[in-house]
Amino acid sequence: MNTPAESTSCEIVLCVPGRWTDRSDLVRSIVEKSGGYLYAGQVLMHVETNASFELLVEGPDDRMAEAFRAAGRHWIEEGDLELLRGHTHVLYLIAKAGSFELAQAAMEAADALLRAGGLAVKVETTGVAHRASTWHDLVENRNPLSVFRALVITAIGEPSYSCGMHNLGLRDAIVSDPQAKNVGALLGHFCLYHFTESPVLRSGETFALGPDEPIYRLEEEPCTIHDGASSFRNPLGMWRLVPQRRSGFGAFLRRLTGGTG
Repeated sequence: MNTPAESTSCEIVLCVPGRWTDRSDLVRSIVEKSGGYLYAGQVLMHVETNASFELLVEGPDDRMAEAFRAAGRHWIEEGDLELLRGHTHVLYLIAKAGSFELAQAAMEAADALLRAGGLAVKVETTGVAHRASTWHDLVENRNPLSVFRALVITAIGEPSYSCGMHNLGLRDAIVSDPQAKNVGALLGHFCLYHFTESPVLRSGETFALGPDEPIYRLEEEPCTIHDGASSFRNPLGMWRLVPQRRSGFGAFLRRLTGGTG
């Protein structure tokens, strides 16, 4: 998969709390258990591919368990929280963003930290957390859908929007449409189509989920959902999906071919 045309200087930030007695234990665990990574200074490097990442090491954080509870509501249980409360260090992996390949490499590096003693992964640039077993599965699948599921979420409300597409070097999407039957599916399918098909999108073009489905006109706008200091903010901006209240197979074809109208 090629680097998307919208890609710019974005970063993926992954938080991995874990249990190590001290920094020496962390370095040793990475060498012995990570599957081919080395850590020196502030650099984590994969020996075989030379892929490198910035890795910041901090001490325990009393807020960590609650942060994972908020970001991992779909899986977090009291046993998970107890493990997280017992962490001794917090690792922050900082990686280049902008393509499937870069995102996959960052996920693999975080997976290596889990093998070396990490407990779970929180995507700081999205606001979602995954237990270690789920992260392992997403990494092993090695496909765009798994990367998307790991790094992108949708927030349903008024408005509804995606978060985390800048991890892939793309704009997020936003829609205000109280009459939409399933706005989550709309945002998910649009963002996944944008990621996997790499279309060149322009303001004024239209998108529909299928024949006889509502049509939405695309409009570029800056990301104002999050403030400038938030790691959730997409510096590339957003695609606003504006409901047109028209349907038909011709609109579906325009979605596929990139036509307008």
